[in-house]
Amino acid sequence: MKRPWLKMTLTVLIISALLGLSPAARAETPDEMGKAVTTLYLEALQKVVALLKDRPAPADLQPKLEQLKEDTIKKMVELGRKRAALDPAGKQAVDKIIENSVKTLPPELFQAFSEGNAHYFKLDKNLSKLIMDFHLIPQYAIFEVLKQNAPQEAERLGIK
Repeated sequence: MKRPWLKMTLTVLIISALLGLSPAARAETPDEMGKAVTTLYLEALQKVVALLKDRPAPADLQPKLEQLKEDTIKKMVELGRKRAALDPAGKQAVDKIIENSVKTLPPELFQAFSEGNAHYFKLDKNLSKLIMDFHLIPQYAIFEVLKQNAPQEAERLGIK
């Protein structure tokens, strides 16, 4: 199955890595912030799908997913701090971009993610929940949503 979105994303990642730039570090405008959250979200889902591909044992998979989740959260929170400094119109612009990205995931990516999660749901419900957490990870860049949906997480991250 061809995945043109994967090739494009990998190219962007390689160039960014060579330049030493993360999407979060480069984002300054609402548009850039929204696109950076979108990029991080897609990258995280792609990495999850790659980890799920060969259906490793839950005990082998869980620590890798936990580390990926924590790394992604740190980047999302960095963007969330930038978003929090914006005026209401800027925040709304960021949120609109994020909302659209969640609604328009590449179908192949969503299917692979869903199939992988379905496999682990049968084996380990807690691991399945961890996998599903990645689908909600953009909320870490929107502090109002994070505080409402996961107040303990917001507190853990020092988000007031």
